[in-house]
Amino acid sequence: MGGFLRVAALLGIGLVAACTPKVFPDQISAVKPGQTTYEQVVDTFGLPTSELMLAGGSKVLLYYHDQFDRSAGQMIPFANLFDTSYDRTIYDYFIFNREGVLQSFSIPQFARGAGVENPGT
Repeated sequence: MGGFLRVAALLGIGLVAACTPKVFPDQISAVKPGQTTYEQVVDTFGLPTSELMLAGGSKVLLYYHDQFDRSAGQMIPFANLFDTSYDRTIYDYFIFNREGVLQSFSIPQFARGAGVENPGT
């Protein structure tokens, strides 16, 4: 029974790791406001966590990222009152106009995963 639980735990960890798409620097550098389309972003980064429709036909794509690499002091409320050196931004977003062309974006988590600086506007 103990062996089954270990295998199940390892499979669970593998599934969580597989849920996060690997993003490469060339994919991030290809994102350009005024040029990149909605379809290109979804093809590159996968389906968003949520999608918001704004007045006037604009659309916002949100990608939520869990912070698995935080320490216990950073994850437990009020346990870490003075150190705020970790990245608290857990969303990447893309804003499109009504024609589906990218207007603005910020992708701190995708950029961190690719090992580059956030090129967001």
